[in-house]
Amino acid sequence: MTEDEYKKAINEEDKRHNDKKKEICRAFALANSTVNVGDILTDESITIKVEKIIVFMWTRLPSCVYEGPKLRKADFKPYKSGERGSVCKTNITSHICASNIEKAY
Repeated sequence: MTEDEYKKAINEEDKRHNDKKKEICRAFALANSTVNVGDILTDESITIKVEKIIVFMWTRLPSCVYEGPKLRKADFKPYKSGERGSVCKTNITSHICASNIEKAY
């Protein structure tokens, strides 16, 4: 084995290791989240309809950040400007499941 082959093998192993760690982090964060795409979330400043769930490592454990169009709090309609926002799992003050939204309308 040459030095280049050694470095290549180490880099490939590091990549596999990091990919596996990301997979485990994502699985943990999603398993500990009750939010689904289509749900409406509110924090202290905005309300959004969840279109995307992202996993971040904020502290010692992975957590979710939810992204989607910003909604008016009065009627849950999106702003005409198309403004988007995000809500961290730790900052959720209100959570309305998508199934409950469909029943209400």
